[in-house]
Amino acid sequence: MNLQKLRRFSGAFLLFAAGAVVPAGRSLAQEPVKPLVPGATPAPTHGHSVLGEAFNEGPRQHAYLMKGMPNIVFPVTTAKTAAQRFFTQGVAQLHGFWYFEAERSFRQAAAIDPSCAMAYWGMAMANTNNAARAREFIRRAEEKRANAGSREQMWIDALAGYYKPDARGKERDQRYLDALQAIVKAYPADLEAKAFFCLESWEHANTVPIKDYAAVDAMYADILKQNPMHPLHHYRIHLWNSRDDAKALNSAALCGPSSPGIAHMWHMQGHTYSSLHRYADAAWSQEAAARVDHAQMNRNRIMPDEVFNYAHNNQWLVEDLDYIGRVHSAIDLAKNMVELPRHPAYNTIGGSRSAAEGRMRLLQTLQDYELWDDAIALSRTNYLEPTDLPDHQIERLRLLAVAACSKPDVALRDEVERALTAMKQSGKARISDGEKTLSEAERKSVDDILTEMRCYAAIGAGDRADAAALLTQLGDKLPRERAARLWMRVGNTDKAIELARSGINGRAGQVAPLGCYVDILFQAGKKDEARNQFKKLREISGSIDSEDMATVPLFRRLSVAADGLGLPIDWRLPPPMLKDIGPRPPLASLGPFRWHPVAASGWTLADKEGKRVSLADYTRRGRPVIMVLYLGSGCPACVEQLNALAPMAKEFDAAGISLVAIGVDPRKELHQTLEQCKTPEGFPFPVLSDKEMRVFKAYRAYDDFEKMPLHGVYLIDGRGLVRWQDIGFKPFTQTKFLLDEARRLLALPEVAQTGVAGEVAN
Repeated sequence: MNLQKLRRFSGAFLLFAAGAVVPAGRSLAQEPVKPLVPGATPAPTHGHSVLGEAFNEGPRQHAYLMKGMPNIVFPVTTAKTAAQRFFTQGVAQLHGFWYFEAERSFRQAAAIDPSCAMAYWGMAMANTNNAARAREFIRRAEEKRANAGSREQMWIDALAGYYKPDARGKERDQRYLDALQAIVKAYPADLEAKAFFCLESWEHANTVPIKDYAAVDAMYADILKQNPMHPLHHYRIHLWNSRDDAKALNSAALCGPSSPGIAHMWHMQGHTYSSLHRYADAAWSQEAAARVDHAQMNRNRIMPDEVFNYAHNNQWLVEDLDYIGRVHSAIDLAKNMVELPRHPAYNTIGGSRSAAEGRMRLLQTLQDYELWDDAIALSRTNYLEPTDLPDHQIERLRLLAVAACSKPDVALRDEVERALTAMKQSGKARISDGEKTLSEAERKSVDDILTEMRCYAAIGAGDRADAAALLTQLGDKLPRERAARLWMRVGNTDKAIELARSGINGRAGQVAPLGCYVDILFQAGKKDEARNQFKKLREISGSIDSEDMATVPLFRRLSVAADGLGLPIDWRLPPPMLKDIGPRPPLASLGPFRWHPVAASGWTLADKEGKRVSLADYTRRGRPVIMVLYLGSGCPACVEQLNALAPMAKEFDAAGISLVAIGVDPRKELHQTLEQCKTPEGFPFPVLSDKEMRVFKAYRAYDDFEKMPLHGVYLIDGRGLVRWQDIGFKPFTQTKFLLDEARRLLALPEVAQTGVAGEVAN
């Protein structure tokens, strides 16, 4: 992803994020929560905010004061201590681009003190990629501007000017930067003014180029002199990323420790380390980010890809684990990304989130390390199942073609060749509802795979001349490591060495290409050169696990080479002790390496006749259940949702899944829902009453600010784990997607349970 666009991307993506629950025993604030707008009618409209459309998509649940937030100072006009604390937390979260949580903190501040104008400024700041919502929030800040001090009014005016409907382009950006600089000049002790000016200077560098990077960096240095752990280390990394990353090494060491509770701040360290080819440090930072994310997701009961930057961080982590030779860790995390719940709005196999990124990284690591048995085994599971996307089908067949030819597995090779030949002849790929025409690039890819298979066949038949001609025809279309190994088998050692040597160019610090070069040199009898290159390989070998050493073909060959070169068979060296990495907590203390679903809260509710139904009725039988939380018989969209599910009940049942609907109507009024069923037989699932909305609250389908229920759909598996959910101001109605996704999730290997849930009863 273009890093200059990263902040913009985050604001849009966070609209899908869900709210946090308040941990048991924790006080929300020191003051009672009040309506966000005094005098606003509390009457809800079926999940839609009574405050206006801008409030529909944002956080709908209370904030809580989080651990691990950065230490900053940003006083605002409020008589409420708790409002100030939540406002400060919101600013701290802005610095970590944690926009959804920042908006929640600002909204909590406004709930505690509705007169606090800057709380609405904060909500606008948290919607950097949603101008419509940002304009509504800054408009409300302007309405309350008289309540604020002169310094705060400058902040409000600056952002209001930026979001004027007619403001755009360079003139708008320059005016905003000038307004921020005016705050810096008027209030030179305001570190936050300087910090945000630095951020916006980088953010708008495309329209208002930075003339003197050293001058901007000097402002960073001035802030850090006064607060060495200020979270602007984040911005300093962005400032120098891909320009002169070494200048940000100090910030890379301190970015995460400055804000240990914000995953993105650990992730940002990886930008600097990756650019400097320090992949072990990058992987540590990205793993820290993943673990913090996983802990927050489980605590707040939200789905992984609802969190900004999650897929980006984890696919990059898999890549860096690949680079440093932590092969099985890379595969484990890539598989976890494939396992994650999918949603048509934020995680699809054809998108750019975990489903697609995990699959891509899984394919890559299996090929990089020649794990052909694993590749073949995974191709028979939903980790590498065929999809309806032609490019996915082709890359899967490429992996299987190489695996089958390398084993060799004649039956699989023939199967793959038939599939590729059919694609070549028809120019189409088969999909679930027909066929899809291949693009020109896809047709060429099919030809290349078939050519490579012919090359393997020629080598197997001993026809080196034909194999060499086919390799020459393929040119640079093969990965250099695989091409080098094939040329070695053809007998052209000079060409093999040349390709292996070129494979390490620009890839310093990466284990696989350097390991391949050592392997080729040793096979070619170039022992002195192999020994010299092995010394470099050993210097970056400290992250390789014992399991990888024992099972990865490349590492096993390198152990043979090490023995032949007079080196230890276990040729790894301990990682070097570094002094420039900053404080690092134990990774396990930050959270789990993989995401796991959380336990569902138990419940027992009654139907129209008073019959008691509980979640345990399903889970004690190991029966998965789709639980629909609907907003009562008076919600037309809810009734439509239930009527969409009813005709599919048999399909869900055939998949071993039950359905249950839980509404907010009193038990004696459930007939009003039942009477709206469009089939004479009635709804083929229980319809239960949760008039106290205890289940809604336990499952976070509830707006704490406006005291109203929200729509919710959940897949709870037979062990009582929440495997999928959708919560929002609109009901989820894509029933075919829900059935397909439930089948996919329930077919995955058994997952570990995390979290403990209590019992809900009416």
